[in-house]
Amino acid sequence: MEDSLLLMGITSLEQLSAEDMILYHHTVLDDDTLSISQKRSYKNLIEPFILSYHLGSFPIIEDMLFLNESVSRPLRNKITTCLMMLGIYDPSDIDYDVRENILHYLTQTLAPSKVNSYIKVLDQLKLEIIKKQNLENPFRDFKLFYEEQKIFLLYHPDYRIATSFYYVQDKEDLLFDFSLAGEKKLKLQIFSMLNYVLDEIQDPKARRERFLIPLKLLYLYCINNHIPDIEMMDIKQIEGFRSSMRGNVGTKEDDYMQIVYNICQFLFCNSPETNWNANVWFLQRFHLNEDRLNPARPIISLSFRMIASHENRTLFKIYIKYLITLTDISMQNIRTKYYDIKHSLQFFDEESIDIRDINKNIFERLIQFLSETHTLDETFNRCILNTFQFLHYLNIRQLIDIPTLYPQYYLKKVLPKHNDRSVSESVQNDILYGLKYLPLKHRLMFLNLWCVGLRINEVCCITADAYSWDGDTAWITIRQYKLRTEKRIPIPTELYKLMRKYIKEHQYSGKEFVFKNKRGGAYDAGTFTKQMTRELSAIGINTDEYWFQSHDFRHTIATLLYRHGASIQTIRDYLGHSTEEMTKKYIDWIPAQINSKSSEYFNNTENYFHLKTRKGEPT
Repeated sequence: MEDSLLLMGITSLEQLSAEDMILYHHTVLDDDTLSISQKRSYKNLIEPFILSYHLGSFPIIEDMLFLNESVSRPLRNKITTCLMMLGIYDPSDIDYDVRENILHYLTQTLAPSKVNSYIKVLDQLKLEIIKKQNLENPFRDFKLFYEEQKIFLLYHPDYRIATSFYYVQDKEDLLFDFSLAGEKKLKLQIFSMLNYVLDEIQDPKARRERFLIPLKLLYLYCINNHIPDIEMMDIKQIEGFRSSMRGNVGTKEDDYMQIVYNICQFLFCNSPETNWNANVWFLQRFHLNEDRLNPARPIISLSFRMIASHENRTLFKIYIKYLITLTDISMQNIRTKYYDIKHSLQFFDEESIDIRDINKNIFERLIQFLSETHTLDETFNRCILNTFQFLHYLNIRQLIDIPTLYPQYYLKKVLPKHNDRSVSESVQNDILYGLKYLPLKHRLMFLNLWCVGLRINEVCCITADAYSWDGDTAWITIRQYKLRTEKRIPIPTELYKLMRKYIKEHQYSGKEFVFKNKRGGAYDAGTFTKQMTRELSAIGINTDEYWFQSHDFRHTIATLLYRHGASIQTIRDYLGHSTEEMTKKYIDWIPAQINSKSSEYFNNTENYFHLKTRKGEPT
């Protein structure tokens, strides 16, 4: 041993480093003059000398590890030696770099099957120190603080969090290296999300699989691709993140992609000031008045990522910000404008046109694009007007300078069209008979559609105090989110009794929603429609001849009321329409009557006109 060390230029044990010891280890193994038993005896012979040489100089290490009889002697001797060799006098100084140096030494000097049992001793020692610190400072909040260095979650300062990672097999997943070259803003975003996940997500498996692993993958992707700000990632960069995982994460690609949405939502909703430059806005940040939102058709976010042009995207954000903050328009209407304008901006992307360069010729090409992509004239007209309002706003703000445009010139004539959507009596009977196979909540929701002709979003938002009794009549008071008003209309007595019984059994009261989602909010209208469609299909009611659509029952109610003598004005008020013209579109009895009377007339063989216009005969 002495000769080998001298040949390596080592004259004192204090000079020995981990790499020197590894070199000595391999020198012994490569010495053909030694027998196998000699190699086995000599290869780690230097360790006892180092241990003996340093004893007394590392009292804390000796007390907590070397003298700890709960750990087998070979394990504690080797880890104690490694710590002494690295100059670690206090176990609280153990960090990821120390662990990596020791792990490197162990992998070079031990059989692979033994390495894990040795490194566990080091991890247990570190966790004991963390536990002791937590117990000695019970009122201290042990959190991570940002520094441009490596963060190893197994060594988290909170003992509860640290121990939750003890049994993770691949400890590399627990490393977040903030010393890498990259934008500080990006690192702070990842660090903030990391702290949030550690504090709020309690289930260890969900925390690791849904957040920590994909968060680290996203961080490394952004570092490698020089992305400075996660909130400003565009669609190409996000697809690049997906591509970076392809073939490396098995079937978890889609699950891991959710981290982009989650971190953007966290950052946008928790920043000190609203980041209007972000490419995705989450509406919970804005705390909008309730009458601007429809709880049954919630709008969670608005994304601007699909707009390729940075300049056009920025102008689009400015307009949507104006609609949200300075107008009283409902979010449903804002979303309609949002989609129409986004559709128009696709044309500008395809043609690589900056909105600021728009002229009459470009506008007419846009009109042609919209005409080719919109099959309904009414939708085409709406898209033109919403796009023009967008351009007009930018022009008033002097953000663009466009020539005078006359969108009315391009509008298409919309001819009145009646769609017969009333549900036949036989189908109604089939559904009513099949209700017994459906969950109680869905039965009652359907009955409010069928008996009262409510909009499905109104049904989803019924509150416990909606039903009342006045004189000899049952009533329901409904918030019409579309018109932002309330209406009070009579309802069948049996429906009133069923609903009051349901509300009493569930102990609902006041403005509490009667039909709730899993989080206690209003039932989602789309979810109800999907569930009803599936449930009716299961009992053989949804077929090629009939497919469940909740809005059809408003047509059915309107038609029945008109057939039994109710005036257009009465039906208008009952359904909650703003105009009589809208109500007329819901009454399917009028076209049916025209067809019936026409058939009756032409089937009358005594009718002179009929006799003179039989097929094949001259008039």
